[in-house]
This record gives sequence, C-alpha cells and structure tokens, in this order.
Amino acid sequence: MRMVHRHTVRRGIRVLGRGVNAGHRGQQRGGRAAGYTVVAVLPLPDSDWFDDYYTPLGARLDVTDTSDPAMAEAVAASRAEIELRRRHGADYQYTGYVLRLDEDESLRR
Repeated sequence: MRMVHRHTVRRGIRVLGRGVNAGHRGQQRGGRAAGYTVVAVLPLPDSDWFDDYYTPLGARLDVTDTSDPAMAEAVAASRAEIELRRRHGADYQYTGYVLRLDEDESLRR
C-alpha cells in the first residue's frame, strides 16, 4: 500500500470542502476532478452522534464545575449544540468519504 503524503490529504479535504453545499454528488465530483477515486461514501447515522458522543457529553456536562464563568459559557454552548442537533438533526448529516489518489495521470483533471 502506498503512503499518502500529508499535503495530498489536505488537498483532498480542501476539494471535498468545496462541495459542501452541493451535497454528496457535488463532493464526489470535486474529489474526482482533483484526481481521486471515491472508494466509499459513509453517512454517519444520527444514533452514532447520540450513543457515542452527545449522550456521554451531556452526562459529563451534568457534573462539570461551572463556577468559572468561562467554563459555564463552554457548558452552555455544548448544551446548545446538543439541543440544536436534537431539534434539527434531520436537516443535516455528516458523511465520511474514502478517497484514493488515481495513479493514472490521464484520470486527473
């Protein structure tokens, strides 16, 4: 397996970032246009966010010392994020993309 250089990974991230408003197809087109093959598209289920992140985070927030104003602000912001996801989670989704740099220069545009 060939190692991917750090700048190549950053390039792929920048390319996919340009397609954020275009949805999955736009992001895949961006990756292909930059010379990558889209190997897999992995939508992250909402349950993963709550089971593995937001529920444990909420439990930690419940026992966090908020006597420091900066900590109280951070806890409030985290609670607001959890509530936003709870109310509007169906309106947006996180997706992981597995990309492979095309070895054939003719496939790059």
